Amino acid sequence: EDTVNAPWGDVGGGIVSLTIENGITTIGDYNFACCWCLGEVSLPDTIREIGDNAFYLCGEMGSINLENGLKKIGRNAFSYCISLGAINIPESVDYIGSDAFYYTDEFIINCRYNSYAMDYAIENSIDFIAYGNVEVTRHVVTGLKSQTYTGSAIRPVPTVKLGIKKLVNGKDYTLSYKNNVNPGTATIIITGCNR
Repeated sequence: EDTVNAPWGDVGGGIVSLTIENGITTIGDYNFACCWCLGEVSLPDTIREIGDNAFYLCGEMGSINLENGLKKIGRNAFSYCISLGAINIPESVDYIGSDAFYYTDEFIINCRYNSYAMDYAIENSIDFIAYGNVEVTRHVVTGLKSQTYTGSAIRPVPTVKLGIKKLVNGKDYTLSYKNNVNPGTATIIITGCNR
């Protein structure tokens, strides 16, 4: 990535925290790129856009608050922010650029269910936690077939997906069974985990 445009690149190692004043609406392209020691960032609720590569290579960034009202997160905005474990993306965000969170270790997006951020997470195979009313219709359950009577409890394990993201049994949901010993119709109960 071209870091020539990073205005703080020469002194990036000396900036450890950042507070943007109220009234600022845009964090421009490359504004804080290569501030690798930047650990904590506080943004006002007036920010509407975070530009391309705005926080690119801020490897020590552990947290950042994104307030409701933010509309756009640019391309590579948080790429290589390897210490950023999770980010809350407000429902107001309606655009996230390509690779906005590229090379972030064990990264999770917290977002409202059925939001643009959730769709972005699913499309880019990013772990996410969605809050709000969850519609079961977006979940797909496959891998179930007729079973042969054995005299013992039968516990098939289905594949459960939310959109294209495969969910993990024991992490995203749990399984329980009813009427699964005798011939007839059994029931698998899939219960989502509150995370």
